[in-house]
Amino acid sequence: GHVRAKVLQMDSAGTNWTETSSPSDAFTKSLSVTPTTGIAYTAEIPTDCGAFKPCFVHSGDDNSGGQGTGLFDAIQALDPGGKISILKDYRIKTYPVIIDKNLTIEGHDEESMLTSINTTQACANSLVQFQSGGVIKNLWVNDGNCSASNSRTLIEIDSSEGVSVLSSTLTSGDIAIYVRDNSGPVDIAFNEIANNLEYAVQVDAGSANPGRVNIY
Repeated sequence: GHVRAKVLQMDSAGTNWTETSSPSDAFTKSLSVTPTTGIAYTAEIPTDCGAFKPCFVHSGDDNSGGQGTGLFDAIQALDPGGKISILKDYRIKTYPVIIDKNLTIEGHDEESMLTSINTTQACANSLVQFQSGGVIKNLWVNDGNCSASNSRTLIEIDSSEGVSVLSSTLTSGDIAIYVRDNSGPVDIAFNEIANNLEYAVQVDAGSANPGRVNIY
């Protein structure tokens, strides 16, 4: 993971703190963070965290890979094998959140929903993309208020490891689950998939050794 640090210095009069001009970029991503183990929580705003800790929330950024979302930060903070619990309605920003560790992402309770902000650029991108193994389960997923003609693919999978989508409700997207040129196995079980513009599950033709896709 990483920490963004803002460096301030006292002005020459000794009365005010100002943002440092040396270096010119007063922010850094070079501060190392020790990964946490076990479970992390993510919410859109701090008040949604309640007593759950550690809880990662949105920042002011909106960058590729999902940077600027608490979900991105939680992924960076956890070791593989950890679990992220989504609290309440949780809107993904413009870019798909890249899941590049083998993690479980689950809804905390029946109020937990993974959804989207409503901008033209955001609605053209998927919500989350697995580039490693992992699990999504017990979660509502939809694309929020994206228009009927420009909806987001909900879950995109492009991994050499196993990915499972379990016991979730996937609605109102473009493609609910898009399996790319994927060599890892995919299990899709016990889900409700409805009211998406295109396919419930779309599978690319794949490589010479495509992974199996099991739908239950």
